[in-house]
This record gives sequence, C-alpha cells and structure tokens, in this order.
Amino acid sequence: MSRPGSPRPVARGTTDPEGRLLTRRTAIVTTVASLATATSAALVSGAPSAALAATPAYPGVREHGNLLGRASAPVRIVLFADLKCPACRSFEQTELGTVVRRLVRPGRAAIELHLVDIIDGNVGTHDGARLRTTALNLASRNRLWRFAREVLRRQGDETREWATPARLVELGRLAGAPVGAGTMRETAASRRAARADDQRFSRLEATGTPALYVRRRDGGSTLAVSNTSARGIEEAVARLERGGTR
Repeated sequence: MSRPGSPRPVARGTTDPEGRLLTRRTAIVTTVASLATATSAALVSGAPSAALAATPAYPGVREHGNLLGRASAPVRIVLFADLKCPACRSFEQTELGTVVRRLVRPGRAAIELHLVDIIDGNVGTHDGARLRTTALNLASRNRLWRFAREVLRRQGDETREWATPARLVELGRLAGAPVGAGTMRETAASRRAARADDQRFSRLEATGTPALYVRRRDGGSTLAVSNTSARGIEEAVARLERGGTR
C-alpha cells in the first residue's frame, strides 16, 4: 500500500513510445485512453469494436439468418413482430428470455423471426419500412436477432418517426451490427424476404403483433398459439412433442 510521499511503484519493462518508464498508474491510464480512442474511431468509421461485434442477442445461442437456436431443433416457434410495436417490446422484455432459456437453449425448439410493418399504416408514419429493411438486410450477416432486440429495448413512440438513419446507425453500433446507408436500402433479397413474411402473415390470418405459431421442423400444420406468455408457448411446444395438433 502506497503512503503519502512514498515513491510510486514502477511497472518494470513498461515504457512510453519515447522509451520512458511509466508508473503503474500512468500505464493504466494510458491503456484506458488508448482503448477509448480505438473504440471512438471504430464508431466514427462505422466499424464495430471487437466487444460490440462479439455481443450476440442471447449469448451461447446460435443466430443464423432469421433463426435463433439450433437448426436441428424438432420444433419451430414462428414469431411475427413489428419493430415499432409496443406489445412486441413488452413480449421481448417479459416473455422471450424465458422462452429462450426453457425451449431454445435445451434444443427443444428454435425461433423464426418474421418482420411485418403494421404500425406505419395504422398511424401514418414511414420509418417502420426503413427499420424492417435494415433488419432484413442484417439477416444475411446473422445480425438480425441482435439488432431486433436492441431496437425493441430502445423503441421510440410508435406514433412518431423515430427510426431515422442516424438512429439506426446508433442502434446498429449498440447491437454490434454495423449499419450503413447500404444496409438501410432495399435490395432484391430484402424485398423477397418482406414479401414472403407479408404473405405468410396473411395466409395464417394473423391480425396483429406479436403473433406466435408452432410447427414441426420436418413439416405439418402451423398452429396458432393463443396464449402468448412463455408458459403458453411452452405448453404449445409440449403438445407438438406429444404428437398433438391442437
């Protein structure tokens, strides 16, 4: 323990760029400053820092395209969400973590995320379309889930156009899913994905979000989950595991 007036300990072999020895305190301050500078530079350039890039939506759970969990899981949970929907935010905050812990991590089920844009049409905004396009483009980089989770957690007022380009860039950085002008632009792939999600939503006669369904990975009917709590979803998966269809 250092005392007032005593010489500060020197970290042996630690020098600055000019060859001067640094005290332990100075070395720590210099290292922290260097890390802060590197992180700031990464954010300005749009490149993610290693820490951001390594942050998955649910640590230890595989994310591939729009799928969260093991591709070999016998049951698929089909989740339709609008990233501007307050009820979807509530579902993510109160139920989804339990579903991941009890069903996805053990390999009983995997979750497909399908995005729709309902809020824009209901309230007269236009940013929901940009938000969905950005998320769908990130699916090809296996960053859809982590971006969607960050968006839902920091969601703005559904009646306002809060998903501006600058805000989407910020959300991407926070999620470790870099967003640039190209990511926000519609592509042939994002248009196909959006069209497929819309068609599936209509075919299943869904009327709002979040909407949840379950089906077997190897085929069969897609069954609606009327109780969208974590318990209700687990019960629906258990029925499929037992061979039930209702």
